[in-house]
Amino acid sequence: MLFVTFFHDSIGMNHTVVVITIIVILLFRILTTIIIHKQDEVIHELEEFIRVCAWCKHVKYEDKWMRFEEWSKTALDKDISHSICPECKEKQYAQLSDLQK
Repeated sequence: MLFVTFFHDSIGMNHTVVVITIIVILLFRILTTIIIHKQDEVIHELEEFIRVCAWCKHVKYEDKWMRFEEWSKTALDKDISHSICPECKEKQYAQLSDLQK
């Protein structure tokens, strides 16, 4: 309100409306630019999906299909360490228990 009053007192009401309109237009352009930039990020993320074969679980990377372990080393420069999740551990122990009976 102080901003509007300052412009009204110093340059007149018509100029105040023009200045406020310009500010609104600039804010709109800034917001539009931010939204467009965010959309570009989302599109880039969608293009970056990791494609995994539904049957053999090979990963497609740079037009080549490879095992997950090879992909992680090539694409991420990370080695894989195998482990067992709690659900599989329970199943495996149950199977071992059944075999021992």
